Formats: sequence, structure tokens, C-alpha cells
Amino acid sequence: MSSRNFKTTGPAMLALSFLVLFASPDSIAFEPTNQLGLGTSKYKDLYVAVASVGKVMHLDTETGIYLGDFISSKNIGAGSITDVSVCSCGGAIAMLDEAEKTVRLYDYDRNKLWNYDLKGPELFYDKQSVNAIALCQDSDYEHVIATAPGKIFHISPPGQSSKVFPKEILSTLGNPAGAYMDFIKQVFICDPDNSRIIKTTEYGNLTGSFGQGVLSSPVDVSTTEDNDRRIWVADSGTKKVHVFSENFAHLFDCGDGIVKNPSSVICDYLDSGCYVGEVTDGKVNIHKFDKNGVYLFSIKDLMSLPAQKLSYTKTGSYVLYNRSGENIKLSTPAKNTSGIFMVELRAVCESLGFEVLWAPKTRTVTIRKPGSSIKLNIDNATVELPDKRILLDPKPTILKSRIIVPSTFFDMALDISSSSTQDTIFFISPKLIPGQTPPKPDIGKDLFEAKCNRCHQAPSPDTKERDIWPEIVKRMASKDPSWITSVDSDRISHYLWGQGKPGKKP
Repeated sequence: MSSRNFKTTGPAMLALSFLVLFASPDSIAFEPTNQLGLGTSKYKDLYVAVASVGKVMHLDTETGIYLGDFISSKNIGAGSITDVSVCSCGGAIAMLDEAEKTVRLYDYDRNKLWNYDLKGPELFYDKQSVNAIALCQDSDYEHVIATAPGKIFHISPPGQSSKVFPKEILSTLGNPAGAYMDFIKQVFICDPDNSRIIKTTEYGNLTGSFGQGVLSSPVDVSTTEDNDRRIWVADSGTKKVHVFSENFAHLFDCGDGIVKNPSSVICDYLDSGCYVGEVTDGKVNIHKFDKNGVYLFSIKDLMSLPAQKLSYTKTGSYVLYNRSGENIKLSTPAKNTSGIFMVELRAVCESLGFEVLWAPKTRTVTIRKPGSSIKLNIDNATVELPDKRILLDPKPTILKSRIIVPSTFFDMALDISSSSTQDTIFFISPKLIPGQTPPKPDIGKDLFEAKCNRCHQAPSPDTKERDIWPEIVKRMASKDPSWITSVDSDRISHYLWGQGKPGKKP
């Protein structure tokens, strides 16, 4: 491949999460083909691409919290962002810049990996439309499928050749729409003009087609990365999601009466359920279904959600973890006293975007955010709010030059929601809104780290295929049922299955 096709190359360590993408109105001088794209990761991330506003919104899939913008077309010098594809098990994030006919790959830390120009001398694509992209789900194989009117491209990383799918395949297609390339490099392409899905190898050798008689106008497709390998298809004609087996048998439909205008679909790596995206009456809505098609919840009017921050820490831990930013080192670990956590005030407030000012003469703390300000006096434990005064109990203290306050302070005095378990406390700001749920600790992960190092160092979860882990955990538990109970075993297995590699079942 000519290096001229790649505008830049860059190193990166790959990582992943669930995002939302949009292209800014003042950057789009064309009518985008695709309106919405979805991507998820095993790290509880959701990414949604909405072409009309040109930015990437990042959501936490467990809570529905909008964690802020991941990236925008302006940030990366793109003409647009009209589709997104994410390697769910850990890898890159691919974005389609239809305005400039460019595929752009980034890692989870927003480092550019490479750009590929479809107009370059290798593929020399000069038509107006590029419909969709699909990044391979194998994190060691950064190859992308792109669909366009009468064309399907296999785009390779720098130093490797990109190709156009064979003419005998293209001649049978109309205008291909959404696509998906799974962990074992099988490619699924929506063919709405012929009401079907075609399945090919990574370079376009046809291996099957299905859906005729069920599908009307399929616009996007995704598969589960488990042993079932179910195929989920969003259909704008039937206004449903149709689910097929890996052998193309029609299993069931979902979304009837819930989804009005399905335009994007992506399977959840963690539970093999599915997210369906739509733009209805100018609003972006996301709907979640479990692996059997049972409706779970909706995130409605996505663009209206406030950007929120999420931090958490554990008793005995010297780290305050930040879900959407840098972790903070603590001088004093959190302590749970009768269900009330005592935590460092400055660390929590600054992780959530507040400014903290200390007046040593009056021993008073001022906590500010645009439009609001409160004061806390350490000696008399009073908090001065705009409309009232409250008294803290337990009283705040100073330890190792750090102000320690009860967790109840944040809920009562600031625009912060807190929730806790026996050993973990979470902070969210602004407060949770209706439809969002409080976060929960990953008990399976904690058990794995605490109990699976007894005999030898436990391997990293992604070193083994996900469907192998339950049997391994069962074998480990049988050695000492008093150490790993049956409940522990189920929780550890669930965690490891979610983090393991996809199977290579053909």
C-alpha cells in the first residue's frame, strides 16, 4: 500500500469503552448518508455516532450516566463524523469522516493511530457517499470494512494493502448499508435493496446470505461474540430488530412498539444483549434488549443529558478512581463508620469539577462551581448554604493536612449524588436524574482478585477464551468450597466471561 493514502501514523496503546458520536452542524457542507452509529466495550462504555452534531458522547452502560464528550470533528480536524465502530473486547475506535472520505482510527486515550484516505491512489474513490464502517473485533487486527454505493472496501493498517471486494460480489448488491466484522474476521453486510444480509470472508468471498422473507430494509447488523453468535439486524422497513442464529435461522424479533425508526444496532460484549439506536422527531434514543429480546430500558433524548462525572473509592484504598478522568492519590483512605463514609473533601470535590479554597485563619472551606458557592466551618461543623445552615454529624476533622468529611455532606450541600456498599462509595455530579441508576461495585472482579491468587498468581482475564472460564472457576472452587463458595463461583465466572477473549468457534 502506498503510504500516501495514510495522512498520519501514530503509536498507541489500545483500550476501549460505550461512546456517542456526532458531527457539528457548521462543519458539514453535505447531507450525511448515515445519521447514527453505535459502539460498545467490555469496560461498560457506550459510544453513539450522530452525524448531525459531530462529536463523540461517552456513556456508562451500567448507570446511563453521560460521561462527557469523547471527541469531536473539530478536535481531530475532521470534516464530519458519520459512523463509529469499536473493537468491543479491547482495541481501537474507528470513525468515518464522510465529508473527507477518510477513515480515522484512535485509541481510547484519544491518540491517533492512523487515517486512511479513500480518495488516495490505492482505492481512488471519488464519489459523494460512504455509508458505513466496521472495525474488526480482533484487537490484534486493525482492519476496517467500509461500504459505499456499489463498493465494499477492505481497509488495512499502514504497510498493508487495502482492496475492493470482488466484482462478482458487488454486482449482486444494490447500495450496501451497515456492516460488522467479528472476532474471527467474518463480515456481515446489509443489502437493503435485496432485503437480505450477505456474509463474506474478510476480503469478500461470499459464504452465505439470509433474511429474505423476513427482512424489508436492513440498515445495520451486529453479532454476539459468544458461542451462540446470534446475528441482530436493525430494519428500517419493518421498524423492528430481527435476530438470527449463526446458521441463519430466524429466531425472534424485538422492538415492536418501542423502536420507531431503527438505524443502528450493536451487541453488548458483556451480556450478549443489544443496543438499538434511532433518531425520532430530532431526538436520539437508545434502547436496550437482553440476549433473548426482552426490553430492558431506554436512554431517551440523549442530547439533553447533562455531562456528569463519576468517582469512587474503597475502604482501605489510597486511590480515588475517576471514571472519566485522572485517578487521584489519597493521603487517608475512606473509612466506613456505621454506614457513613469519612472521605477526603478536596479529592472528591476536585474530581467532580468543584474548586476548593481553604482559609486557615477562620478554618473555613469554600467550595465553588459556576453559579454556586458554599462554606464549611471545620470547628463548629456548620455548612452555610444560600438559603439555610446545616450541621454535619459526624463532625469534619483534619487528618494529615486533609479535611475529612462524612459522605452525607455531599448529598446535603452540593449537587452530588452518593451511593455506597459495605466497602465502596460512589460520587456522581451533577446528581443522578430519573432513569439513571446508582453504580455498583464489580463483586466478581473483587472476588477474583482476592480469592484466585491463593495457589498461584491468577492470569489476566483476557488471556483465555471467555467460554473456558466457567469450567476453570468450577475446578478451582472444588478444591476448597469453603474458600470459594458456589455464590462466589457464579460471580467470578460472570466477571471472567465478560472480560475473556471471544471464542474462535467457526
